[in-house]
Amino acid sequence: MGHVFRSEEQAAAVDGLKRYLADKIDPLFRKEYRDSGLMPRDKLREIMKELVEFGMVSGAVSEARGGMGIDFLTLTMMYEEVCACSIDLSTVTLINTFSAKMLEALAPAHIQERYLPGMVKGELFGCMAFSEPDVGHTQQGGTPYGASHVAGASGNPLLAEAESRLALAQGRRLANIALKLNRP
Repeated sequence: MGHVFRSEEQAAAVDGLKRYLADKIDPLFRKEYRDSGLMPRDKLREIMKELVEFGMVSGAVSEARGGMGIDFLTLTMMYEEVCACSIDLSTVTLINTFSAKMLEALAPAHIQERYLPGMVKGELFGCMAFSEPDVGHTQQGGTPYGASHVAGASGNPLLAEAESRLALAQGRRLANIALKLNRP
């Protein structure tokens, strides 16, 4: 992002992350994961624990909730460096960042206390419905952000099969999360 004037703090954050990615992550991806595309969960968790030290995921959460409280312009600059290194890693980072931010903004305090500490440490992962096969293949709705339907000018209330499958998948996920949150 050479066209953006960075403060000293922003330059230090971006440059530190860029060095880490160039020294550790890029060689790892080039050697082991570029062709296979799949990184084992344990390795991903290890990398996420290191990335939170630079402010990825943890930066989006306020200091009051255990995060770093980094502004979104700085996070965007940093995120761009993760994208340049690995689009796969950047996707996980983005989903975790938004999940943590949404959890902080919308979840009740007891849920935040239970899950945010693990997210800002890179130990817990957030998720969205990007993995559903029907996402991106619907004509009338069904986004990774949730089940939806566009009736169009005709006002057609009928769901397409893909939309129905996405709605059921979202319902299953919500029910599973509710069950997990209700455990002591």
